[in-house]
Amino acid sequence: MEENKKQKIEKYHFEEIIYILLILSSNLSTYDEDELVNFTEDIEGRVDELFSKDFLLNLNKIYGIDDIIIKYLEEIKEIITAMYEPQWHTKLKEKSNISLQKIKTLSTQVLEKLKFEYISPLEFSKEYLNIDW
Repeated sequence: MEENKKQKIEKYHFEEIIYILLILSSNLSTYDEDELVNFTEDIEGRVDELFSKDFLLNLNKIYGIDDIIIKYLEEIKEIITAMYEPQWHTKLKEKSNISLQKIKTLSTQVLEKLKFEYISPLEFSKEYLNIDW
C-alpha cells in the first residue's frame, strides 16, 4: 500500500477513536433516540478493533497513544462490550449507571491526555470523519 494512503487510513482510524471518546464523554441524555442508536452502532462496530492493544501499538506514534492511554482504552472497551445487548442505546441515558460514569471519566481523561478539546460528537463527525482516500 502506498505510504500516503496508509497515513490517511491511520488518520481516519485515529479520528474514529476520538469520535467514540467524544460520544462516551458526552452527556448522552441530551441526545434523541435516533442519535443514540447511531452512536451505539458506531461504537459497537469499531471499539473491538480500534481499542485493542495490538491495533493501538501499531498506530503511528505522532498521535500520542502511550501505554497509559492504551490501558484506559482497553478498560473502556471491556466495560462497553459488556453492555452490548439489543437496545443497549437505552443504557446510555442512565445517569446512575456506574459503568457509564467510569467510561465517561476514562474517555475524558484520554481526550485530555491527547490534548483534544471537547466538541460535540455530531460536530466532530461532520468536520473530520471524511474518507478522502
